[in-house]
Amino acid sequence: MLESLGKRIQSVRKSRGWTQARLAEALGVKTGTLSGYERGYRRPDVVMIGRIASLLQVSVDYLLGREADVLQEDSKGEVHKNAAGESAGAAKRDPLVDLAIEAISELSPEGRQAVERFLTYCRESDRLRRDGVSQNIRKSD
Repeated sequence: MLESLGKRIQSVRKSRGWTQARLAEALGVKTGTLSGYERGYRRPDVVMIGRIASLLQVSVDYLLGREADVLQEDSKGEVHKNAAGESAGAAKRDPLVDLAIEAISELSPEGRQAVERFLTYCRESDRLRRDGVSQNIRKSD
């Protein structure tokens, strides 16, 4: 999956006319870090994948190889449809995602680490809560 992710980042970046330096600067990372993502020997975290997708105007699913085609807006702002015939407007993104992407770009490295730890904590808490509920249901059956 990493190789595919890197190739897709590179392909979309180039199709948008962005240099590695320009995208790296917009992401707040070094060019070498972005190069590592594109070559597949570094793995961007979930937040970084979201930021890359947002900046390059593609879906995270596309970058991860779950979606075959890039959804693109043309110069008139019209959305091209993917192979399944779904437009980009078909599934609205949670506004919290946009807020997170905007806020994270302004954070210090320490602030970014704190956000990552908090999200990991929330995800794990939800998982434990779901698992606890599932176990209670099974025990009563």
